[in-house]
Amino acid sequence: MGGSFLIEDVGINGVLVFNLNGTSYLAWEATCPNHLPEACSKLSIEGVLVNCSCEEFQYSLATGQLLNPSENLNPPQGLLFYQVQNYNGILRVSN
Repeated sequence: MGGSFLIEDVGINGVLVFNLNGTSYLAWEATCPNHLPEACSKLSIEGVLVNCSCEEFQYSLATGQLLNPSENLNPPQGLLFYQVQNYNGILRVSN
């Protein structure tokens, strides 16, 4: 797997871009989807995971899935996905 990075100043709290396998890229909103946006809901990258410091929720950058849902989430939401197009190494991210 490749790396990941945050693009600031787009989306709500930025966009997380994940290099899945060297050639494929995934992009996700950098805001925790399981509560209203607030200061603690900006996601932080930790390897192949991102974390929300509000409730310590963890999400997979490979799938967008919430890995540790609490019992009161009904239903738990995964990360908001953005489309990524790769034009000879230039990435275009859109919704």
